[in-house]
Amino acid sequence: MEIVGEVRAGQLPDAVAERQADVLVIGVDDPRLAERLLPRRPRLKVFAVADQGRGCALYELRPHRIEFGEVSPDELVEAIRAAVERWPHE
Repeated sequence: MEIVGEVRAGQLPDAVAERQADVLVIGVDDPRLAERLLPRRPRLKVFAVADQGRGCALYELRPHRIEFGEVSPDELVEAIRAAVERWPHE
């Protein structure tokens, strides 16, 4: 796993495309943001961590949201790994 950068919300669409990100972790649960990003990168996984880790959701493809509830940093890393492992390998 490699962290490729940190950007402001307004820069996200360009930064995700430029850096070819596979996973994006954002500090707010914003379905509209996922709806804007996913059509550009259909395999992108968007983890929305809200309320200082008390809530986490995964948006993917349609967008599709999976509720996790409270999440620790270690649990978030494991959820990211599990989401990436579900991708078909090209």
